Amino acid sequence: MFGSVAPPRRTPRTVLSALLSLLVVATALVTTSTPAAAAGVTISGTVTDDVTGEGIDDVFVDAFSDDDFSFATTDESGNFTLTDVAPGAYTIAFNADGYAFEYYDDSPTFADATVVEVAASDITGIDAELSVPGTITGTIDKSYDAGSASDISYELFPTIDVYQGAELVSGTVADESGEYSIEGLAPGTYRVDFQRASGQSIGAGEFFEDKRESLGAGAANLVTVTAGGTVQADASLEEGGTFTGTILKSNGQPLAAGCRVTAFTEDGSLATRTAFTNEDGEFTITGLSSGNYLVASNGFGFPTVDGGEVPDCPGGEQFRASATTMSVDAGPTATAVFGADTALGTMRLAGPSFTDVDPAHVFADEMQWLATQGISKGYDNGDGTTRFEPSAPVLREQMAAFLYRFETMRNGGEAPEVTLPVQGSPFTDVSTTHVFYTEMVWLSQQQITTGYDNGDGTTRFEPSAPVLREQMAAFLYRFEFGSDAEGPEHEGGPTFTDVAPGFVFFDQIEWLAETGVTTGYDEANGTKTYRGGQPVLREQMAAFLFRYDRLPR
Repeated sequence: MFGSVAPPRRTPRTVLSALLSLLVVATALVTTSTPAAAAGVTISGTVTDDVTGEGIDDVFVDAFSDDDFSFATTDESGNFTLTDVAPGAYTIAFNADGYAFEYYDDSPTFADATVVEVAASDITGIDAELSVPGTITGTIDKSYDAGSASDISYELFPTIDVYQGAELVSGTVADESGEYSIEGLAPGTYRVDFQRASGQSIGAGEFFEDKRESLGAGAANLVTVTAGGTVQADASLEEGGTFTGTILKSNGQPLAAGCRVTAFTEDGSLATRTAFTNEDGEFTITGLSSGNYLVASNGFGFPTVDGGEVPDCPGGEQFRASATTMSVDAGPTATAVFGADTALGTMRLAGPSFTDVDPAHVFADEMQWLATQGISKGYDNGDGTTRFEPSAPVLREQMAAFLYRFETMRNGGEAPEVTLPVQGSPFTDVSTTHVFYTEMVWLSQQQITTGYDNGDGTTRFEPSAPVLREQMAAFLYRFEFGSDAEGPEHEGGPTFTDVAPGFVFFDQIEWLAETGVTTGYDEANGTKTYRGGQPVLREQMAAFLFRYDRLPR
């Protein structure tokens, strides 16, 4: 049972302050007989009251970069000096009792902070003028029965979050009477969210003032906080609507139990309502306000409609899809009915569907994934449909395109840099107008394959030649490690009976086997073979890249 006081919620700032306080205590308890000589530079400045202009003592000043940090406290005049600061780009924060938290230079948010570049010289003049903070307070009334949610704390204690721009600056939970107070806010305008942070709730989320969540964050009325002032922001929460559905893999089988499903508001901002699939791929999302939503199978963190990456589900499935690429049988959006259930039907992973790939194909998911990621677009049938040709061999020009697009996917959609030769094509058999010219030049510049020597100082690529399985092992090995020389050497006996130690691609093939990218072929006598001299089929390449993408990094 819960007591009369709601459990506290920690914001990034409070966690940072707590950690730094522990660090100060730990540092005070450590003594050394010979202090180390300072190796870095200093950062100094003065912290004053923005009204009186007087210095403020005991201000905690923290400078942090991606690789290092330094901290100090101000003296009675408000002066501070950060010592032994290593070169780098630093964000500096000021934290003092009785004053609003801020970053240099006069920014309440991390995103708008001015970065201080530290090089070889001491830096002075990093001053701050701190303001007396304001407060947002209010009362939340719930028209639904929180008891129906059993002992779930986020139903008994509604959440309140305060944003400045897109940055969460503070948050808390209401007590059992529905009252809350958020202190320590710098003067400025804020967005106040109610019951949006928990992820799962029967109560509908909303923005101040009585703006339903489905309208998006842009509909919120901003709250103005003044120095030393208190502003009231109340809310009346209602029970939200519910919708249910089923998610299937592309082969028609249900998604593994425990995969997260997220509802997004129609404007594209993340709606903090989620559910998890059961063993049949079914889910139920509750707490939705009236309106339209996009629905996606999603994983963790704060993904956006345009590109939230999804981690492996418990059964090993992985989907990288945005909400807009998930289709619902009822349409691209699902209407939440206030106070009632409505079935969505079945969602499937979106992307091109190939006319020649049966959902029961052993590599159906892998080929669908290849298409969804834009690595392979398939072949146009001329009637608006596409085919994959899974049993066709992968040509060298196609391999170049696959790896180029794979690298683009890993870069978040940014194509890799290619320096095209000014004197023309580096290959005698590849025109500069070839559809995959850039991709083949990139493959060569990455030393993944340099082509074939013509014997007269020129090189050919042989774009229409099939890629052999042994060559594919070398391509992926060089793609991963940069070159054959930089990759690991296999220790121990061979995995495959047809790949002996000393073979030119022995290490590369063994690496594929050790990582699980390839499983080889099971022979009737209980042994395994790799069949390196056979061409790689398009269905096999889909499986290789799919497994390679999931290697731990």
